[in-house]
Amino acid sequence: MFFRLFFFLVVFVALIAWIAQLNPGTVQIALPGDYVQEASKISVMLGSAVFGSLVVLLGLSVKATGEYFHNWKSSRNRQKDYKVQSLYSKGLNALLSRRFDVAAANFEKALALKPNHADSLLRLGNIYYKDGDYAEAIKLHQRARNVDEENIEVLFALAMDYEDSRRTEDALQSLEDLLEKDEGNLRALTRIRDIHQRMGEFEKAEEAQQRVLKLNMPAKDKEAEQQRLMGLRYETGRVMLEAGNLDKAKRLFKSLVKMDKDFVPAYLGLGEVHLEEGESAEAASLWEEAYKATGSIIFLHRLEDLYLKLGAPAKIINVYKTALLRNPKDSNLNFFLGKLYFRLEMVDDAFETLSSIDSSNRQFTDLHKLLANLYMRRGSCQDAISEFKKALAYSDQHIVPYRCGNCDYFSTDWSGRCPRCGKWNSYDIDLDKYC
Repeated sequence: MFFRLFFFLVVFVALIAWIAQLNPGTVQIALPGDYVQEASKISVMLGSAVFGSLVVLLGLSVKATGEYFHNWKSSRNRQKDYKVQSLYSKGLNALLSRRFDVAAANFEKALALKPNHADSLLRLGNIYYKDGDYAEAIKLHQRARNVDEENIEVLFALAMDYEDSRRTEDALQSLEDLLEKDEGNLRALTRIRDIHQRMGEFEKAEEAQQRVLKLNMPAKDKEAEQQRLMGLRYETGRVMLEAGNLDKAKRLFKSLVKMDKDFVPAYLGLGEVHLEEGESAEAASLWEEAYKATGSIIFLHRLEDLYLKLGAPAKIINVYKTALLRNPKDSNLNFFLGKLYFRLEMVDDAFETLSSIDSSNRQFTDLHKLLANLYMRRGSCQDAISEFKKALAYSDQHIVPYRCGNCDYFSTDWSGRCPRCGKWNSYDIDLDKYC
């Protein structure tokens, strides 16, 4: 190594000497202040070479120093990011274990090191949301959104914050912003629909449901969503009916009948439109046809009230009798016909019809009450007492209950939509099983 260095040094000196011999003489170098300095040509050449080398060396030194500081800073940032991620992971594990205080503490430590850590902002905001501190949750989720505007989860969390803090318009706007980034987001669309439905804005809820139905989904889910669309359209029709917009209500109810011949609420709504228009005969005719199409006794109840109001009891009696010709053993029909006879003071007909019903295997409270009253009117006190005892023996008493076929909810008032499970067209009557 030393010999090689010595060799290059000798060669360099010899080269300098040879160049100096080829370039004899001096040159004048002008300096500031009219000062002139003479120097040999070889000195100028060597000075220029040394100066250039120093400039290059300085540049390399600056670059090396910059790279050193850059690597040092990157190393510090990596260590910082690693610590932030470690704290976030600990917080997430605590969150999954439902140790919310520990989770919040770790997320806060992570944010102290990195205030714009979107995931920590999101999770910490969710903890405040769970605790009901919607104002703080909104602040954290807004910060997370500013950091990561494309984060769908942040937008949905912010919508939930707004919704539960009763800032409904802001909630809807957040969900629409989400849909601009992910137009097929089912969760956002159903949330928009549910918000409008809860606010009674059924037309807007129906529009959102139309968007839901455009998405690809299994056939079973598609059918359920189609039923929900019909329910929302029915509610829109009810709103139009109550507002006096009869033409639009009629169009909506008719469209529902075309969509589903078994959708009972649509027939009832359409009949009510006819009544509001003073067309009682059209309403009665519609409900008679609806009963034949659906078999729902609810139409017989409406017809009973309508015909009695019109002073035409014979017509509703005839409707019941016609129905019984097709199903003579139907205890529901017999019970309601007997109840109608009782209502009309047709004691003998009522007794004949009601006494023909077999109640040996069920708790038929109302039947026994009616029979007891009929026995009293016929002067058979002992029989009346016996029937009253039978009625009193049953703890579960229902007065013509409407039952939801989806969740078994009972009510004495009919509704197009079950208040418990929210399903439309689910109310019916089954005295054989539930009375």
